[in-house]
Amino acid sequence: MEYAYPIMSAAFGALMLIYAAVLGRSKDPEMVPKMHAVDTADPKNYASLVSRILAWISAGPLASAALYMILPEGAMRLPVSLFILFGGLSLTIWRGFHIMRGEY
Repeated sequence: MEYAYPIMSAAFGALMLIYAAVLGRSKDPEMVPKMHAVDTADPKNYASLVSRILAWISAGPLASAALYMILPEGAMRLPVSLFILFGGLSLTIWRGFHIMRGEY
């Protein structure tokens, strides 16, 4: 049970990265949830931008899980890993605004 957090975090990040890769490769707007609610001139470009944001989202959990496994036991590795996770999510929000700058 000690390694439940890094395993779940790495699995979430890896699956999100796989989804971002498939979406970025296919550029299929139908793979984007709630795409019907978005009014955009170029749906394929929008799908590509969403895939870039999803790749950024996956970086936080992957970095957090890697850091948890690297830090020695007893070195506050869970609080540090959670700090990296939430820092990665806030970085994703900032990066997402820059990626979608011309779309909204």
